[in-house]
Amino acid sequence: MTQDFENQTALITGAAKGIGRAVAIALAERGARVVVADLDLAGAQSVADEIGETAIALQVDVANEPSVLAAFDQIKRVFGGLCILVANAGIYPHIPLEETSLDDWRKVVDVNLTGAFLCNRQAFGLMKAQGYGRIVNIASEVFYSGLAKTSAYTAAKGGVVGLTRVAASEGAQHGICVNAVAPGLIETPGVLSQIGEHFDDVLPIQAIQRRGQADDIVHAVLWLASSQASFVTGQTISVNGGSTYR
Repeated sequence: MTQDFENQTALITGAAKGIGRAVAIALAERGARVVVADLDLAGAQSVADEIGETAIALQVDVANEPSVLAAFDQIKRVFGGLCILVANAGIYPHIPLEETSLDDWRKVVDVNLTGAFLCNRQAFGLMKAQGYGRIVNIASEVFYSGLAKTSAYTAAKGGVVGLTRVAASEGAQHGICVNAVAPGLIETPGVLSQIGEHFDDVLPIQAIQRRGQADDIVHAVLWLASSQASFVTGQTISVNGGSTYR
């Protein structure tokens, strides 16, 4: 079976690099019109240029409601609707619990959880109008492992899992399937620059003894975003090399 996204519009947030970039390129290669959204407009435009004429770049601050509303207005104006949302934008500072300020907490939760909420909410309106949609929220394996120094991030990603379940319950009657992917530690430029040393902690506990790659996440996202997953909703799929089982 092949995944065909011809004539479908897909929005990927946090798509200037890493997993988001890989997902945007993969969807475009399979026929989708892709909206490459990121706070880093230059990075988003670089990805859109790499894809070609089937992609546009938008600067979006997912934690800012007016910015999200403006992005969805433009998507509706340019493409008429939205078939796929991949809510990937996130930040993941490593700060001990006792050193986490309220500002730290709010910033991480705003980007990782409030951003997912705002994008899911706006996607619902466009998807309900056409009676079809696929939403894939990017959660994280830290919600299950409780990795130290990630209190705000772990709490936010736990919220993403909960949001996914509620959105799935509300979306099903409108043809909208909502799922999440929970990556383990994935070898992306951002991870390597910020927390790359944690591979030494994670690899020994994985059943599959290699570093996770962006393509490992891409394949799970593509399946959930496709018509092949029409009987799957409200689920969180861990892509973690067997670091945990549940």
